[in-house]
Formats: sequence, C-alpha cells, structure tokens
Amino acid sequence: MAYPYLTPFKKNEHLNILLIIKQDATVKGDIYMTKEKEVKSEIHSFDEENVQSEEEDIIVNPDDIEKEKEKHQKEIKETHFDIPDDMKYYNRGNTVAINYETMGRFNIPYLLYFDDYTIDDVNNITLSRQDDILENLIAILNNRVNKDANIRVEDMLIEEFLETLIGIKMQFNTPLHKHMWVCSNCQSDFDDSDQQVNETEIDLRTLKYISIEEADVELRKYYKGIFDRMTSEEFKQWCNEKYQTDKVKTTISEEVAKISIGEPIKLYLNEHFYAFRFNRVGDIVKAHRIAQKKYSGRLKQVKNKRMHGKNLVEFKENKEEEIKKIREMQAKDTVLFSRALTLFSKDGVELNPNQCIEEYRNLPRVAMMEMINFFNKIKFGIQEEREFECTLCGNSERRSLQQEFNPIELLPLDTDSTRKLRKSPSVNIFIGA
Repeated sequence: MAYPYLTPFKKNEHLNILLIIKQDATVKGDIYMTKEKEVKSEIHSFDEENVQSEEEDIIVNPDDIEKEKEKHQKEIKETHFDIPDDMKYYNRGNTVAINYETMGRFNIPYLLYFDDYTIDDVNNITLSRQDDILENLIAILNNRVNKDANIRVEDMLIEEFLETLIGIKMQFNTPLHKHMWVCSNCQSDFDDSDQQVNETEIDLRTLKYISIEEADVELRKYYKGIFDRMTSEEFKQWCNEKYQTDKVKTTISEEVAKISIGEPIKLYLNEHFYAFRFNRVGDIVKAHRIAQKKYSGRLKQVKNKRMHGKNLVEFKENKEEEIKKIREMQAKDTVLFSRALTLFSKDGVELNPNQCIEEYRNLPRVAMMEMINFFNKIKFGIQEEREFECTLCGNSERRSLQQEFNPIELLPLDTDSTRKLRKSPSVNIFIGA
C-alpha cells in the first residue's frame, strides 16, 4: 500500500496548485505532498502549528487547535472590525461573514463577506436550464463576494462552496433547511420521475464542522499508527524511497510531525510523477462541458429519429429509453472527469483537461482507488452523520450531511422548482465528489 508523504509548510511559503516544480524529496510508489519553491499565481499562505518532534508531542492537544483558531481570529481583527469570537457565520453591514474551515490554506482566504442574492439573481437561477445552473450560480456568487477579496468562486473547494451557500441561506433566508432525500429501501426500484421524496427539517445552526488543522491532527494519528506497525527495516526502506537516498537520518516522530494537509499531492508510479490537488467547483463545470460535448451528437441523433412503419407508442418508448441511457453515461463520465481534473501534471509538465482525463483513465485501478481513498481520509468542513427516517416505509438510514446536502436546495427557490432541479445529473454529481 502507498502511504502519503506530506511536508510541513512554513510561514510565507506559498502553495502552487497549477504547476508542479522542483521537490525536496520523492517517494517511490507512494503518495505525498511537497512544498513549492516557485509560485505561478499568488495563493494565500498559512502558518503550521509548532509541532515538537518528541513522541509525546506528535498528536496535538485539542486545546492547541483552539489557541490556533484564536490566533487566526486575532490576525483578522487587525483589518476587520467587530468580529464576534467563535462564530462561523455572522452579520457585518448587511453582508454575511464566513470563516472557512480550510483556514486560508488554499485559494480562498480565511474570511469572506457575501451580499444577499438580488431579484435578478433569483430569476436567473430559476429560469436557467438545468445544465447551466451551477455555472450561473458561480457567476452570481462572484458578483456577491466583497470586491476587495480578489478570488474566484470557481476556485473554491467543494467544502468551501457548501459553507458559502449555507452561510448566505442562514443570514438572509432562514436557518431551517428542508432537506429532500429519497429512501434507498422503498424507492430504489422506481425511475427518478416516479420516486417519492422525503422532507426532513435541519437546523443549519446545529451543524458540526471540522477545521483543516483538526484534520491534520487526525491524519497524523492515522499515519503514526502505520509507522508504529512497521519494522525498523520497513521504516528505513520507506525513508530511503522517500528521500531517494540512504543518507538522511530521521525518526518516526519527525516524519509524523511533518504531516500537514496541502497541495500538491504526488504519486510516483511506474517511473512517473503524478501531481494531484483537491477538487474545485470549477472542475465540475469543466467536467460537465466535456461530457456534454462528448454526448451531444449522440443525443441529437436519437432526438431527430423519425418513425418508419412502427407503432407510435413503442417508438416513443424506445426513443426515451435511448435518451435515458445516453444521459446516464454522460452523468457517469462527468463524475469520472471531475475526479480526473484533480490530476494536473505529469513529470513536471502541466496537463490540459483532455490530457488529465486520458492520463487518469490509464492509471492502474489500484492506484486510482488509493488516490480516492487517500482523499477520503482527509476530512474537514461539515463532518456529521444523522439518522433519516422514511415517512413511507419507516426505514431508518444514517447519512453523511456533507455528501447528502444538495447545494441547489440551499438556494432561494420555491419548493416545486427545487424538487425538479434535483433530478438533474449535473446538479447531483458534485456532492462529496
């Protein structure tokens, strides 16, 4: 199994998620994160907590996390006034202020302000084609964020995007969210159009979040357990492969202390280096466009079919079934493409979207599963599971809210519109992707 190597990030060192360049060390057959020595575009930096290399100090005390959060809040207060302590969402001059759980570690800063949607915004979303909703929403949010932020919403991680929609809904609409979900026990055998939907009210003020620094702690615990199970020879071999030399003297304590979530994430496989990053909202839009272009000709061909000596009812049924299958293939490819776009370079050469998809598809299945599992191990943002009870059959299911929430449901749309929008593959694919 490949284990990631993550280097510590020091003050004023920036991460470049677009270009892979010189690395301090490589890991043969392993996944790891490394520092960037050159920066293609300015991205927000962050300070790593001062982790001692002694064994007893590797796993950070939760109190230290709170102190680190207080330090971030203090830094923000130097440039922003009247910021309440320990509040994730709050009002500031008719805007909603949002403290992100990523804490400024990627493209989005620790704190952003958003205005409410305008009537034109709501009309734009409501009247959008289903395939265009996400792209239009991104454009709207780019106009609603504070002008001095100098960010693009399409560069948000999926978790950051979800936190943004929740904050706007809580501040300007209501904290009580009617979540729509389909029971897997009694509705899975029905077509989408025939499924009955449950509605469960969720108070958004009660959601539980995990910061990226808390996720660092959990990741260190996980890898400390892995290293502790290694023999001295196995650990020595791991270090030799990581540093590509046997001259580096290090300990388990020192290696665990270096672990910190960041980008890029590299995989060395079959004499090649692959660099990955976390999924952005913009990846979903790109993936949908690519899949749409791939299947548009086939859809047009089926839609333009003319009946020749067949029963009209049977002809329509066959035509609808063909269209359904094509759309299902398009939806599956959209999911695949969005994951593929997390791969952004090979052997130091930046890849275009089509190259990303081709290289990703050619990766061995085991390597792809390792990357997916690695990303799944890193948990920050909304991290909570809740019980949902079906009002139709009484079945109870425990579901992750981060994967369960449909961002479109968080928009100021009427119930009928929201219910219809939920059927769109392009709407559903980016939840937890």
